[in-house]
Amino acid sequence: MHALFLAFLLLYPPAGDALRFELDFDRSGARAGLSEGAPEPIQVFGNVSLRAGLLGKALFCGDGGAKLRFATAGNLNFDTPGSLSFWFFPLQWDADFRYRCFFFGTESNQGYFGVQQANDPKNRKPYDRDLQLMILYSKTLTSTVVSLPPFGKKGLDHWHMIAVNWDAEKIAISLDGQDFSYWQLKGKLDRTAVPSEHFSVGSNQDWNYLLDEFRIYSRKLSGQEVQTIYRQGLQKAGQASVTP
Repeated sequence: MHALFLAFLLLYPPAGDALRFELDFDRSGARAGLSEGAPEPIQVFGNVSLRAGLLGKALFCGDGGAKLRFATAGNLNFDTPGSLSFWFFPLQWDADFRYRCFFFGTESNQGYFGVQQANDPKNRKPYDRDLQLMILYSKTLTSTVVSLPPFGKKGLDHWHMIAVNWDAEKIAISLDGQDFSYWQLKGKLDRTAVPSEHFSVGSNQDWNYLLDEFRIYSRKLSGQEVQTIYRQGLQKAGQASVTP
């Protein structure tokens, strides 16, 4: 890929005007390269190991990998509409059976907002389980799970991108640049509904994967922006698209 094009992607990422938090693991390791709040993780679970990513480095997650916990203040705000996106690459998902595959979450028993592969059915590999965006344990919101169908075994050995949108009334999730799947909430999504002071990225147990280009935005991404982020990520990886 042409060096000037790579430099352009680094300097001017899609929806870069709305970036409020970014982990790309290339310039700062486990420290956020861009943040409106604290850039350093407040806690690291497991061992930080960086491996080849979309373009530079990616975080190894799972058994022997790392989960990074960051402060919510300044970095993640449910009082206003926003989005997040990240890339993952499955590792050894066809090798054995484990419990879960956690990507991101506020991890609070007062209001959980997170993304993971479904825990069930336990006799299926994670590529044959739904992808889930979940709101649980909130005192003001009805528990909600938005599911996307599995990408299947054909999705192994490929990078995948997840994007999530939210506002006070709706949440949405997209896999690999596809249209968002929306869900109308029963209650209002805000910091009262999800009051956690921290959020976690990655995992230090269970199914293994690589995590790259985790970003939080101060507004909702459009469908076109998600498609652009996906196409440019595939160009970075030198990979053809995978239809879920």
